[in-house]
Amino acid sequence: MNSIRYTRMIVLLALICTLITVIPMTAYAEDQEEPLENIILTDENTEIVLANKEFTYTGKGITPKVTVKYINSQTDESTELTEGADFELRYPNNVNVGSKTIEIIGKGYYSGKLEAQYRIRPREIKYADVNYQLDNGYLKQYIKPLKSVKYNGKTLKKGEDYQVKYEDNWYPGTGKIIITGKGNFTGVTVKKFYIAKVKNFTVSERKTDALTLSWYRRNNVTGYKLYRYNGDTRTLIKTIKGASGTKYTVTDLKAARNYKFAIRTYRTVNGKTYYGPLTEISTYTRPSKVTVEKLTPLVCAFTAKWNKQKCTGYQMIVSTDSGFRNIVRDKTFNQDTTSARIYDLNRSRTYYVKIRTYWNRNGKTVYGSWSKYKSVKLGPLKNGWNTIDGEKYYYSKGYALKGQHTLNGNKYYFNNKGVLRGATKTMWDKIKDRTSSTGWLMTTDTTSNTTCIYTGYAGHWNLHKYYRCSTGRPSDPTPKGTFYIGSRGYSFSGEKFTCLYWTGFIGTEYLYHSIIYEKDDPDKVRDGRIGYNISHGCVRLATQNAKWVYDNIPSGTKVITY
Repeated sequence: MNSIRYTRMIVLLALICTLITVIPMTAYAEDQEEPLENIILTDENTEIVLANKEFTYTGKGITPKVTVKYINSQTDESTELTEGADFELRYPNNVNVGSKTIEIIGKGYYSGKLEAQYRIRPREIKYADVNYQLDNGYLKQYIKPLKSVKYNGKTLKKGEDYQVKYEDNWYPGTGKIIITGKGNFTGVTVKKFYIAKVKNFTVSERKTDALTLSWYRRNNVTGYKLYRYNGDTRTLIKTIKGASGTKYTVTDLKAARNYKFAIRTYRTVNGKTYYGPLTEISTYTRPSKVTVEKLTPLVCAFTAKWNKQKCTGYQMIVSTDSGFRNIVRDKTFNQDTTSARIYDLNRSRTYYVKIRTYWNRNGKTVYGSWSKYKSVKLGPLKNGWNTIDGEKYYYSKGYALKGQHTLNGNKYYFNNKGVLRGATKTMWDKIKDRTSSTGWLMTTDTTSNTTCIYTGYAGHWNLHKYYRCSTGRPSDPTPKGTFYIGSRGYSFSGEKFTCLYWTGFIGTEYLYHSIIYEKDDPDKVRDGRIGYNISHGCVRLATQNAKWVYDNIPSGTKVITY
């Protein structure tokens, strides 16, 4: 009995051991993948796509981009293969022109060998670099100036890569190199070259009315033909016989003008003339010499006038000696300026002046000849008012006044050059850049009770009249702003007064007019005060001044009150 139990236990233990051993091994076996079998690439299961099948010769190996796909015949699914892992590419004989083959060789899980076709076409020979001598002398023999033909730095071989022939390559003129592609190249390129072309055609001497043209000698030629252009028309002006003639002066030209000339060689052989190619030059004459017409002395300045010339502008130099070793001023002026004033010089001293024209042409400045110099001795002007070139100055002790001054009870403002500019600097600052269509301008300062009348234009107003006046009282102030002269009349009257010579600047409500007279006795002054803020808004002037405005200031004149 015990032996039976013992036997059963041994069998049971053996069964358990068997299960423990078998189950894990079975599970492991189920987790393993079956090894992939090798796939042979064929035309039926492989799709090969080239990004481009046509190429042009480059002189280097051409390697088209290739896409390879494997197509599963059972599922029709395609898999794009990876170059290097699944296949390799080979490009035999991939440099020169012709039909070419790409070899696709399987790799890894893929095997087999396939091919794809592409083509390399010839390159146009015009893209090659042609090295040749452009300018050649006349040698009495055929000229063959081609030196080399290269593409991508590689020298091409004559007869293998190209053929060459020449035309018109004996006598003076323009010859041709005709290069025809061959082998890896196709097409034709033509290069022109010169035989006996004039070199270094230039201007050796330039004047206001003449130009001397010169050039290098060309051997073995009969001579030269010189032409002048008028617009696009070319006219022969001179035949220079002999190869040694290398200079000619063209006369009767105008100052500061552009000119164009051309020259070429010629060779006469057996009664027939052959011409070299044209060499052209665009040039110009110098601007005319200017003349200093007049120097007018001032105290510490002078004015200069000169004649107008065709030019870009003028250069003036001022020296304390006639040899112009000590130049104290060097100034330029535009082409429209024919007079100038030179300031801040030493009084009672002699200065020497000369002027020349200049012309800006193509970024270069060309100068005319200097004028003959003129001298001017500065000296004192009379004390008091002086008018110089239309400008007013006031001299005291030999010097022009500058800044703000009161003269004979009237205020005057002179700029830093001594030119009278108004009653006050404030007044000048208000009007200096203003315009007026009539050439007249009026201002009234309601604080200082002054009225000024100017002639000129913006930036160049000259004080013509200075008047004391009376303006509006605090309860009836004179309007401030910009207005215009309008209507006018001989007189107007109130209940007890009469005013004469009125000129309106705001309709007929605000006027310039005379002092106030009695209505019943127009010769009797009722209120003659000037210089106060006492009016009802109008501007009162002395009667003679009101009459001057009435008689002379045109309608439309700008009026500025402040």
